[in-house]
Amino acid sequence: MNDYNTYNLKAVEANADIFIDQCNQLHKIITDNNISDSTWQYKEYNIFSLSSSSEAMWFLWRNIQICIRKHIGDDRPAWMTGWLNFHKHDQVLDWHNHTGSQYHGYVSIDPKKTKTIFKNQNKNYEINNEPGLLYIGPSERLHKVEPIESFDGIRTTIAFDVTTEKDIFRAKAKEFNWMPVY
Repeated sequence: MNDYNTYNLKAVEANADIFIDQCNQLHKIITDNNISDSTWQYKEYNIFSLSSSSEAMWFLWRNIQICIRKHIGDDRPAWMTGWLNFHKHDQVLDWHNHTGSQYHGYVSIDPKKTKTIFKNQNKNYEINNEPGLLYIGPSERLHKVEPIESFDGIRTTIAFDVTTEKDIFRAKAKEFNWMPVY
């Protein structure tokens, strides 16, 4: 049995142009606010706070929360953060993991022809990234993005981490980006 899940968010797939446009606008807002890298400076913002007045992003946020609840399997308190991955072909993510949370996931907005490779103790696996695909699994699992073929433009995903650890005052670590999962 897998310890990860994938979901197809049909609203993202059907409205890809809207989500791509919104992510482009959000990237500009993020970088105009002295955040030069929307991926590695994820502790300094939450993509869903920045986009809170966007109806499309609200529906995405809501669907991510539904998938988080399905994956966790109960309604215990949980918190999430979210950020924008916005990369050219030569900038795709190398091996990394997400310590400090229990779960990590992402939604493919404009993933180009890429796959995400995961290193698992039992068996490595790959996820072919398609618009609207949501992945969620263990945070400590090493993973990287690999282009299937060269691409022009920007590869866009929205990533998120989830924790169920209570009473962690992340502000001490200058993490101002966590919000409740409902």
